[in-house]
Amino acid sequence: MAKTQNPVLLLSDAERAALRKARIRVRDLGEMRPEDVVAATKGKMSLEHARENCALVAHYAIDGIGMSLAGDFWRLGFAHPRELVGITVQQLARRMEGAGGRELDASYLRALEAALVGVARTFGGRDAPRLMLEPVAPKLKPLPGGTKRAEVMRRPYPSTIDQVRVTRENGTAILEYAEPGVSTVHFQIGAGLGSMTDEDVIALHNGTLEAMEEMRLESDLPALEMPLGVPQIEWFERGYQWSARGHVLRCLIDSGDDEGPSVIIDDKELTWAQFGRVVSSFAGWGLRAIFVDHDSLHEEPHIEVREPDEEPRR
Repeated sequence: MAKTQNPVLLLSDAERAALRKARIRVRDLGEMRPEDVVAATKGKMSLEHARENCALVAHYAIDGIGMSLAGDFWRLGFAHPRELVGITVQQLARRMEGAGGRELDASYLRALEAALVGVARTFGGRDAPRLMLEPVAPKLKPLPGGTKRAEVMRRPYPSTIDQVRVTRENGTAILEYAEPGVSTVHFQIGAGLGSMTDEDVIALHNGTLEAMEEMRLESDLPALEMPLGVPQIEWFERGYQWSARGHVLRCLIDSGDDEGPSVIIDDKELTWAQFGRVVSSFAGWGLRAIFVDHDSLHEEPHIEVREPDEEPRR
């Protein structure tokens, strides 16, 4: 819905007179090039002021953006609301906090959400999804050892060529989703990757996801564990990696080398990277690790839920 109220700009009398003489309404500035405004006003409005005014009016024309937000977007370097397409509330809030040196309150975050919804509706097409308000993470102390704080991402889903970007690194296809918040996939294919198109890679990945989902739906609790003496992992030739046959892995942890520990499953010694490939087959799932004595791998351990310094329960 078009706004009926004109944006309020800080214009000098000379600038207003020049705009009237050129028959330019204030609301028209959002659709003009700053250079054309300077020419139409015969230099009465400077180029810098024309750039600012054109940006303010263009932002203000979007539903959900008032003059205050329009000014904030201009000061952040957004000359046109089209430049906000694809930016999330979280990303915009972080940028504003960095520029202003202050934390944003909930009401301002809701205003940013409304503004980005208006931008998506204007430039993202009719089917542009409503952008949900993302909470701004509290500022936390850095973790020791250079450890990164985890960001919970959505699990990958079957996609089409316009939903992911496929790049290649040796025998690994890297699938990056256009939708924010979805985990990037490092899909190891091997030597055959060189002869595959992006569509082939996506089709193979979709098939893998569908097989995993089918396995998840067909499996019943408790989790499936291979009997003693039965192989727990099998070689997946097309993916050129080992794959778990069930949902439980009994394994031994060896000291390994500088690249990390090695993991022994059945009679196979996997490097840390190879074990990571086994685990990556369950990307998007949860993992519960229980450490037991190496002679008790086949036994169900007794588990107590308590802090380490609490007295054991009787």
